[in-house]
Amino acid sequence: MYFLIKEVLSIEEFSKYDVVLYFPLRNFTSDFSKLYHEEEKYARHHATHPDFIIYNKLGKNPVLAIEVDGYEYHRAESRQGERDVMKNKILEKYGIPLLRFSTTGSGERERLIEKLTMQLNK
Repeated sequence: MYFLIKEVLSIEEFSKYDVVLYFPLRNFTSDFSKLYHEEEKYARHHATHPDFIIYNKLGKNPVLAIEVDGYEYHRAESRQGERDVMKNKILEKYGIPLLRFSTTGSGERERLIEKLTMQLNK
């Protein structure tokens, strides 16, 4: 996925973006007042992070979070599935769009380009 993201970011229209792996949620903000207690506890944990963050090189602000989910590990009824839902809500509260890919999915390049194009047109 990292190489796919780098390939897409090499397209001229996306050249203002770069990607970083495993950027902790707790580093997105110092204001946790938007979060419920359980969300804040989860967000502050050192191991809580999106798989990838695409950010604007100029302002270093995140423009898209990307998660790659294994089918079995991320089932909705699993503990990880519960954490995924919480991560979704936290990112939404801070205005960071999220794109989830399944390890059993397809069309990732097209979906990524579409989402980044949407971000450019905001």
